Amino acid sequence: MQFTPLATLGSGESLSYYLSFLKGKDDELRDKIVAYVGYCLLTGLLKMHHSGIAHLDVKLDNLLLSWDGDVWVADMGCAVQKTILSGGIGDFRNFDLARLEHLRHLGKKKKGDLRATFNGHASDNFAAGLAILHLILGEEHPFQELFDPVIEKRASIPNYMLNKWTQETYEAALEKAFGKSKNNDTGIFKVIRGLTLTNPQERWSTEKAQKALEKLLPEESGKKLFSQFEKRWQQIASQSQQVENPEEGSDLSSNYLYKKEAIYYHDILQEENHSSEFYGKDLSVYETMQKPYEEENKRIGAASSSTDVYVDTLEKPEGGEPTTYTIIPDEEDGATYTIPDAFKSSPPPRRNGNPSNTPNEWVYQ
Repeated sequence: MQFTPLATLGSGESLSYYLSFLKGKDDELRDKIVAYVGYCLLTGLLKMHHSGIAHLDVKLDNLLLSWDGDVWVADMGCAVQKTILSGGIGDFRNFDLARLEHLRHLGKKKKGDLRATFNGHASDNFAAGLAILHLILGEEHPFQELFDPVIEKRASIPNYMLNKWTQETYEAALEKAFGKSKNNDTGIFKVIRGLTLTNPQERWSTEKAQKALEKLLPEESGKKLFSQFEKRWQQIASQSQQVENPEEGSDLSSNYLYKKEAIYYHDILQEENHSSEFYGKDLSVYETMQKPYEEENKRIGAASSSTDVYVDTLEKPEGGEPTTYTIIPDEEDGATYTIPDAFKSSPPPRRNGNPSNTPNEWVYQ
């Protein structure tokens, strides 16, 4: 079994909060961090795509980071080992137009209707572009101004997007988001624009975007870069008297715990970002969206004819029984696992020796 190392900085959402305070003389440091994290994100996606996997839920909340400059693409719960697919679950706020349009045809799908399919890799790239832009904008999602009125009405964002959003909606929203930053046609913005083109055929590939960001990587290693970032953040937190909303009456340092010169995420509310409503559970087509996972379960597991017990054929220890798990219909309960005594965990990941300024990769044995 593999475990993700401790993400001491938190998620990409945490990072976007920190970066929102880097302004003026700190612009250069912020841009270096965004380029570095964006490159790491695309490197992770490229490895998945080369293995035929579509993540389908790329967003800042699914990035994990440490203060040593490690970046992990996390939460594979929506991933499917396909490129062209029908269905699939994910946060609608990061869907591209093609993924929305395929859902419009999915409910009335006819055999051979290609309109009821989409390219999962291209959709991942669009979401990655939004995630990088999100880092630049700070806490605010690039499309937040369109979502706020819907949230205020307690309406469904997935329904709203399916019924209302067009190519013009996407293009106008992206241009408005780009307009919030200076020099938004060069450097990293050129990469983001390539990743967020509304036409999947014209959109930049994962590899093209990754290579473009590699040219923008800072000279500093990830560890040195985040060490500079941490020290600067300590200065900002100690100098600040209040958070952005003065009526809250608490200073920035009260939102953080300091230990061994590390800043730990402590008390920033992000309740809106974790609602299952963003995943379309209220849609009539939601059940159909889950079919790729049913097919995946059939592919990797063998079901008993009399029970709902599945066998994970990929986790069979030498000289022992394979891992089994039971599917429980109630989504509030997790699956139950039986781990054989003979099962032995593999060694933890080790770092490769990379002397360059490009981020080291975790190597699994």
